[in-house]
Amino acid sequence: MTKDQKIKAVTDFIIEKSLDFNDNGSGLNSKCCEVSGYALHVGLKESDDVIQAIGKSFIKIPSASIIMRYEKEMHRVFRYAKSNNYGDFYKKSKK
Repeated sequence: MTKDQKIKAVTDFIIEKSLDFNDNGSGLNSKCCEVSGYALHVGLKESDDVIQAIGKSFIKIPSASIIMRYEKEMHRVFRYAKSNNYGDFYKKSKK
């Protein structure tokens, strides 16, 4: 699977699950955890690629403050998810 195909798979996952990144606090954190695990499962290695997938999932472009909030959280969560093998969850379960 190419990097673009992996990003598309994550974008499709976000859309299928109706994940909303306009949230904050624990709501945003849980969505970032879920997406990070799936992204690691399909083989994405960088949080910037996941952020690109999130951006492609929006029907309407969010405000700059929302973008900054989920980008910051995704960088933080993805690093943690990567070091704690969150992608393994999807090896054992279905999407």
